[in-house]
Amino acid sequence: MRLYFLFLLVFIKSIAQETLYGTDNLNNQYYIKNNNTILKKNIKSESQYTNIALGNISNIDITNPLKIVVYYHDFNTAIILDNQLNKIDTVNFFERNIRFATKATANKLWIFNEETHQVELYNYRIKKTELTSENLFQEVPIKFKSDFNHVYVLTKKHTLIAFDSFLNSKVISKEKKITDFDVDNQTVVIKEGSVFYSLYKKEYKKIITLESDKKTSFSIKGDTLFIFDGKQIQSYNVPKFD
Repeated sequence: MRLYFLFLLVFIKSIAQETLYGTDNLNNQYYIKNNNTILKKNIKSESQYTNIALGNISNIDITNPLKIVVYYHDFNTAIILDNQLNKIDTVNFFERNIRFATKATANKLWIFNEETHQVELYNYRIKKTELTSENLFQEVPIKFKSDFNHVYVLTKKHTLIAFDSFLNSKVISKEKKITDFDVDNQTVVIKEGSVFYSLYKKEYKKIITLESDKKTSFSIKGDTLFIFDGKQIQSYNVPKFD
C-alpha cells in the first residue's frame, strides 16, 4: 500500500510539471516536462525528446512541425528536430550571446542578441545575419515568439512589441500588465493576471476570466484558445475583430 501511495505521488508530480506549449497544424500538442523534455502528443501516439547534456530548454518553436526549433540558452545552442522529434541539425552560437531563437523561413532563425539588444534574422547555413532590428536597450525581453514573417517580444515592463519581416517594430500593447502571450498567424492572445484577451491593433476583447490566478499554461491555434491546468485542457473561442 505504501509503495502504491509513493507511486501515485510521483505520477501526480510528473503531471503537474508538464506545461502546454502549443498545437501544430496537424493538431499535435506539445508540452515541456521538467523544463528539459519535449512531449509530442496526439490521440494515437506520444513521442519525446530530451538532451540532458544541454540542460533546460529556454524556448521551442513549432511553426514548422517538420523543423522544430529547441533552444538552450545556457549553451547558446539550437537543436532542429523533425516531426518524429529526431535531431536533424545543430546550430551553435559560440561567438554570440543569444537569449532566444525561433524558426523563420528556410534555413533561417529569428534570434535575440543580448550583447547588441537586437532582433536578428540569422541564416544558419551560411552563418550570417541578414537583418537586424533597432536596439532595444530600454527593454528587457522575457518572452519571444514568432511565425515565419513576424516576431513578437514581451518585455519586463509588460510591453508587447511586434516586428515585421523587415524587422520594423511597433508597440502593440502597453496598457495591460501582460504576464504571458501566444500568437498564431498574427492572432494574438495575452494574459493579464487571470484574464485572457484577444488583441488586435491595440483593441482588446476578453475571452475568459479564470476563477483564480493559479498556474496555467496556454496556447492558441486558429480561433481556439487552449488552457492547461496541469491535469486537463479546456478550449475557448477567440473572438474576431471587425
